[in-house]
Amino acid sequence: MKFINIICYKDNRSIVEQSDFFVKQDYPENFGFYSKSSHTGRTVMLSEFMTVMDNAPGFNDKEILKKIFVEDNLLKKESNSGRKISFYYLKHLYGLDSENKNFQGLLKYWKEKSPDNKIMALLCALSRDEVLRLSSGYILSVKTGDFAEKSGLKEIIDNYYQNIYSEKVRESMVRNLMSSWTQSGYLEGRSNKIRIKPEVSVHSFAYACYLAYLSGFRGKRIFHSPWVLVLCLNDSEAEELTKESNRKGLMSVKKAGSVVEVTFPEDLIGGTQ
Repeated sequence: MKFINIICYKDNRSIVEQSDFFVKQDYPENFGFYSKSSHTGRTVMLSEFMTVMDNAPGFNDKEILKKIFVEDNLLKKESNSGRKISFYYLKHLYGLDSENKNFQGLLKYWKEKSPDNKIMALLCALSRDEVLRLSSGYILSVKTGDFAEKSGLKEIIDNYYQNIYSEKVRESMVRNLMSSWTQSGYLEGRSNKIRIKPEVSVHSFAYACYLAYLSGFRGKRIFHSPWVLVLCLNDSEAEELTKESNRKGLMSVKKAGSVVEVTFPEDLIGGTQ
């Protein structure tokens, strides 16, 4: 059975049409999804987020977490305002709340020092940042080895936000988005960004499937959801990761003819039905 069938390359649609890859859907905010953006002022802040994930004692007490940022200065910021701003943006980007179902999944599948943690961080940020979701269609449309142009993202940002943000802010958003996709392993290079294939493991694959489940996808539709398509896997890669996810108990996939049932550990899906 084919689980996924996508090749990430430029198609015949306009750049603006490609931008609808993620956005034409309402996402469940009660599960921790969000529809605002931090990219007017920040990137995905991957390095800072990794530091938080490696050092925070937990995410079930908001006051303790804020203390770690502001009083204990976990991120080594020079000013008190810098500490508060970093906490604000990271909380917007990732939730940092173990009560949120999407962040619960991140905590479940996160493995310390794993090279594909940056993919899981991107997936979590995509679930909470509308502008990042908006940019994904263009980034994925660029063929591996080709240049990703700022003008491509600028066209999308201008189309959606020309009457909301100034030209200066929109240009900043484009720079931040290019940096975010670079940090996440989809682009490389300093001035000229080249599209590369992301490094995906079984844990980021399972987390992508879980986000699809939270978004309302069921059965084999999970494997055709934007959350899985953003990983840019071919059929054989997705098939192997599905089998490995089964073996490791990260999720369960049962097939009976054309019917596919996908379930996740009870501690993740309890209360989501």
